[in-house]
Amino acid sequence: MMEVLRSSIWTATSAAPDAGVSEWIHLDAIRALTHHTTAVLFALLVFAVVGYTTQSLMREGPIKRILLWVDEAMLLLLLLYFALGLAKELIHIL
Repeated sequence: MMEVLRSSIWTATSAAPDAGVSEWIHLDAIRALTHHTTAVLFALLVFAVVGYTTQSLMREGPIKRILLWVDEAMLLLLLLYFALGLAKELIHIL
């Protein structure tokens, strides 16, 4: 019974039984997405800590506002950099 089920699954997908998971799932694309997602989450965490520390430790003034704007600008640029890197890598892989 199990052999009949396996053979029908393999013939339905037209992949060879020896091919493995890599014929069904693009493992390089998943690896690239995982890498870039981890990098983005870590960047968000670091910039959130920097923003929180800046807001809680510094007094109100122009330097605090400038530092918070620079923090936001750097985060935006870093996210754009990660998005470009992911797009290039996925275009290369696919």
